[in-house]
Parts: sequence; structure tokens; C-alpha cells
Amino acid sequence: MQILKDEVRDRIVAAAAKEFVRYGYRQSSTRRIASRARVGKSNLYNYFGSKEELFSAVTTPFLADLRGLLNEVTGHRGGESLRSEAAEDTSKRIALFIRANREAFITIMEGSEGTKYASYKEEVADALASHFAKNLSKKPAGNFAVRTRFMLIVARLFLEALTAIARGAAEDKEIEATIALYLTYHMGGMAQFY
Repeated sequence: MQILKDEVRDRIVAAAAKEFVRYGYRQSSTRRIASRARVGKSNLYNYFGSKEELFSAVTTPFLADLRGLLNEVTGHRGGESLRSEAAEDTSKRIALFIRANREAFITIMEGSEGTKYASYKEEVADALASHFAKNLSKKPAGNFAVRTRFMLIVARLFLEALTAIARGAAEDKEIEATIALYLTYHMGGMAQFY
């Protein structure tokens, strides 16, 4: 009996992941999730007490992995990540991560408004901006406030690009190739500050 319950729960989570990636949290419907999971809406609530609890079931496992990736990506010093081997390694790690977590990544980055994770994208952007700014050896023009805002813009654009790649790529190989191209572009621009 437990196997059947686990299978139903897994179907609900998979259906919710599809719903949240397509509509975001606010516009998602538990009725559509239940229908896609082939369960009654009341049965859905036997497994998950609320839509937000279901959203957490879809995104929470992913967030720990995202924190780990963020620590890896921001764990280098100065311009060492701008070497082609390091850039290639970073590109592969990010591509593998997005391929494995595509729906959850898009959902957190674009569809978490109305949840406790609504500010998570901005928190990631702040962490990236801090990393970029901390490792600069040549300062971009402007005072500290201008440089700080500039690095936050760079970090936000970085996340927007990764989200667009995750959403737009037709297949896994396309994700890897597009991320590699984007990181070449990104690191080429950042290299002038290191």
C-alpha cells in the first residue's frame, strides 16, 4: 500500500512541477495539478495541505543543490576562473545542474512570486554580485556605489541568461552548448576587471 501512496505522491509532485514552471505559483491551479496527476483534488490535499506546501515539495530539494553550486562557482579567487579550462569546467557544472533541475530552476527564478521563495532570485544575485565585486583587481569606473550597482546588474543579467537558456533550449546538449557560449561572452567581459 505504501508503494501506491509514494507513486501517487510522486505523480502529484511531477504534475505540480509542470504546472509551476508553466504558470508560476500565483497562476497555478491545484485543480489542473490534480487532473494532470490523475487524482481527485481532495486526494491531492490528503498529500499536501496547501499549494505552498506543494510548491515547497517541488523546490526545496533543488534549493540545497543550488546553494552548493553557488558555493562552488563563487569559491574561486580573482581571475583564476577566467582561464579557459576553469571556464569550461564551470560551464559544464552549471549545464549539468540546469539539465538535472530545469523545471525547479525556472520556477524559482521566474515563478516564485507569492511564496516564501519570492526573494530567492535576488538573494542569489546579491551573492553573485558580492563575489564579482570582491574579486575585482581592476575597478570599473565610478565610485563604490556605482560599482556595487554595476555588479548587481551583471549578476542579474547572468541569472536572466541562465533562465532563458533553461527555458529556451530544446534538448540537453543545447543547454550545455549555449551555456558554454554565454560563459565565454560573460567571462570575456568580466576579464577586463581582473
